[in-house]
Amino acid sequence: MGIRSGLILLGILGLVMLCYAQEESEPAPTPAPEPSIEIRELIDSPTAGCLKKGQYDFELRIFPQGGVLAGFAVGLFDRFSMGVSYGGINIIGSDNVIWNEQPGVLLKYRLIEESIIMPAVALGFTNQGYGAWLEDMVPTRNVQTSRRYVFKAKGLFAVAGKNFQIMSLGTIGFHGGITFNAIENDDDQNIDAFVGIDKSLNEELTVLAEYDLATNDNGDLSVGKDRGYLHASVRWTFAEKLAVEIMLKDILRNMKNSTNPSRELRITYTEAF
Repeated sequence: MGIRSGLILLGILGLVMLCYAQEESEPAPTPAPEPSIEIRELIDSPTAGCLKKGQYDFELRIFPQGGVLAGFAVGLFDRFSMGVSYGGINIIGSDNVIWNEQPGVLLKYRLIEESIIMPAVALGFTNQGYGAWLEDMVPTRNVQTSRRYVFKAKGLFAVAGKNFQIMSLGTIGFHGGITFNAIENDDDQNIDAFVGIDKSLNEELTVLAEYDLATNDNGDLSVGKDRGYLHASVRWTFAEKLAVEIMLKDILRNMKNSTNPSRELRITYTEAF
């Protein structure tokens, strides 16, 4: 080995030792903590948020006509979660219980993670609609309709969402997606779309709103009358685990024979294995 090569080798070795010593003397920066719970659903519409691997949640919805819908979801992987749900009407009250025709299923895969530039994107499927199953409700509603939920399930969906931090004013998220319900399509078979927003007021309170164009709910046998569905809610989250939410649905009174918006309650508990 020549003198020049030896000096170069000693220089490289000295530089490596200097960098190592500097790294040991300076503590590693603490990474910013990630939120343990993402907003995975607005009011009725899914977002690109997913349960992390090992997270699970229980959800309970209470809606008009003594309706109760219970659901369970689990994160199998960081990008993939699935869930089941089941319920009916007259569960609260003295009338005979009318169960939903079938259990609901949710599958969601986050295709693209959110970055500074790119929104998060998720694909999925759900056959769980909201409100009463209308097949047995036609005589009491005096409306001819098809076999479906009051608020149709999203079916196949592709959604995107982007979140922003507004200085000390909390976070704001924008969401949108397209859906296609191939199950509840006796009355209207169009592709549907929605947009939504969530805004944190503090570490516990969040307001949410969504507008569903309801382009798949405008046929002669449909429930809607071509105004779309506007929903809003206020969510109160305790210790990032228990959330209680008051929802106001169909604010535009798009539903035929509707006189007032629907007032509903949702309770969600999220935990990890």
